[in-house]
Amino acid sequence: MSKQLAQWNSGLSRDSNPGPRARIPSALTTTLLIKSIKQSLTPEAMKTLVYAFISTRIDSIRSNSVFTGISGQLLQRLQAIQNAAARLITGARRSQHVTPILRQLHWLPIRQRILFKTAVLVY
Repeated sequence: MSKQLAQWNSGLSRDSNPGPRARIPSALTTTLLIKSIKQSLTPEAMKTLVYAFISTRIDSIRSNSVFTGISGQLLQRLQAIQNAAARLITGARRSQHVTPILRQLHWLPIRQRILFKTAVLVY
């Protein structure tokens, strides 16, 4: 399965510059692929994979959309992907509240990440 993940990721990097809507399914697919190999990974390796594949995708989606504005629906989809990634790392159930999990990982929710990134760029 890790071979599939490597092939899939290398194929995505050859894309010219897919828009935010095209990257959301890819981030979700990456989450599902990582989930399928979770049993053979250490917790630290799991965290590294999620940071490398999912957080960078969310950041690239967000950074391309900061200046053009983002719809509420797109924000919800991004937040759902971030929540799934956080639960994947911690092994939390879907019924558990995600806010404490995000705090434990030192992750800002998507709306706050956008504000933070904008403030850093402006400063």
